Amino acid sequence: MAEQSTEANETALPRVAGASTTRTMIGVMVLFVVYFVTAKLGLMMDPVGGFATTIWPPTGISLVALTLFGYRLWPGIALGAFLVNASAGAPLLAAGGMALGNTLEALLGVYLLRRYTGFRGSLDRVQHVFGFVALAAGFSTMVSATIGVTSGYLGGVIPQAEIKRAWQTWWLGDAMGDLVLAPLLLAWWERRRVQLSMARLAEGAILLASLGAATLMIFGAWLTTDPNIHLQAYVVFPFLIWAALRFGQKGTVTITFLVVCVAIVRTAQGSGPFARGSINESLLLLQAFMGIVAVTMLVLSADVAQRLQAEEDLRKAQEDLEKRVARRTAQLSEANRNLQDEIGERMQVAKSLEELSTRLLNIQDEERRRLARELHDSTAQSLAALSMNLAVAGRSRESLGARAKSALDESVSLAERCSREIRSLSYLLHPPLLEEVGLPAALRWLVEGFSRRSGIAVGLKVPDEFGRLSMEVENALFRIVQECLTNVQRHSESGSAWVELARSQDLIRLEVRDDGRGFPPEVLSRRGGVELLGVGILGMRERVRQLGGKLGIDSRGKGTTVRVEIPLTQETG
Repeated sequence: MAEQSTEANETALPRVAGASTTRTMIGVMVLFVVYFVTAKLGLMMDPVGGFATTIWPPTGISLVALTLFGYRLWPGIALGAFLVNASAGAPLLAAGGMALGNTLEALLGVYLLRRYTGFRGSLDRVQHVFGFVALAAGFSTMVSATIGVTSGYLGGVIPQAEIKRAWQTWWLGDAMGDLVLAPLLLAWWERRRVQLSMARLAEGAILLASLGAATLMIFGAWLTTDPNIHLQAYVVFPFLIWAALRFGQKGTVTITFLVVCVAIVRTAQGSGPFARGSINESLLLLQAFMGIVAVTMLVLSADVAQRLQAEEDLRKAQEDLEKRVARRTAQLSEANRNLQDEIGERMQVAKSLEELSTRLLNIQDEERRRLARELHDSTAQSLAALSMNLAVAGRSRESLGARAKSALDESVSLAERCSREIRSLSYLLHPPLLEEVGLPAALRWLVEGFSRRSGIAVGLKVPDEFGRLSMEVENALFRIVQECLTNVQRHSESGSAWVELARSQDLIRLEVRDDGRGFPPEVLSRRGGVELLGVGILGMRERVRQLGGKLGIDSRGKGTTVRVEIPLTQETG
């Protein structure tokens, strides 16, 4: 299979190469014929020495051909130029030199335009027009004029006395071929569609009729006997500007070409403001003027085209921006909907978490009550029975040995201590004073027991007429004080603490403070998680939140202060 593929490729390549060669040969022949025919027409306009003419269309045709189809068509230029000059009477060497100049003119013009302006066949930018005028119509035509006139002089067909005039005529004729014919061919070669409405077609017809009448009056004194009409050549400018502004580059170069054609014919016939003694002199003056007209209109039409393109680009950019804004708006709307859905889901999750936290705290309190009840009703009773049994055994103490007496005494002491600790633990888990007497009494019992067990002096300030609160609020405040004192003992290394409870008409205030080492800053930041804050502080926050209150912890420098505010409502008070 690989061998068959290779053979297929080898047979296909010659076909492609052959087709390309055939197209190149056809292009060379077509260019040769067109060059030869148009050159013959140019030589009919009173050439200097029989070769330098003010009308030389092949220059523009050659430049366009090489621009559009590549350098490979240069033999058509060389052959056409050689044969036309040889048929005009130039010796073969002189005809060859003239053909060399014509060929180099086209090659050099295209190369310079591509190398220095990026020109690829369109004159719709002002910089391309200036490059085209300076490099192609200006410099490359000088090369052709110099080589061609020199070859004619050396071949004996251009007298020495005519060298200057021949060079001027040659250069100006070639330059006009570039300035008038090349833009026309390039503009109409572009495949850009021209959409003309009926109104625009009517306007174009009026423009053509008006410009035609003005041109005939200027160059032929048509419909007028005013002898000064010939002096008003600048009258064509308003019509050309009209064409540039309304019909773009194609309209401008077409109108300019038509004006040039009429002007050349009428001037060659001896009519118009540029008619002089000889056709050559007349056409030199005409071509100088028409060169100015052509360059001006090329620059103007390119500027108009550039502005229109900028407006078109701006309109497209605006449309694209509007589409992007609409698309982005739709995306943002969708993102907003998704965000609202996510917020709703998060709120639902948060609500579920709050409900779960409330339930967990309630379960925790219930579990504390159950444990306290179990310790009081079961373990404490068992210890009481144990103490009674030990008391019975103590009646026979005198009959025991020293070791047994010591063990009995130690057992009695341990039973009493366990009983006290279980009773304290039971009260801490669920203090009966909280339900029976109220929060102030329960806090006094808590503070006294804490100071006795921990050795930390704790001050308590509670108004005498504090009154009762709902069981939920009293339980929450008791647990918060309990947790704060536990943190003081475990973490603060403080030797004292202070608990203050106050009540106003609509607010309960609780403050617990110590003079210990305080919390690290990162613990109290909003970024502090369970691993930093601990379950105790989070539990306090949750209890306060359930009651609609506020919890603040201030730990700047030395000591920590916990502040709680709970609003008094019908339910809490």
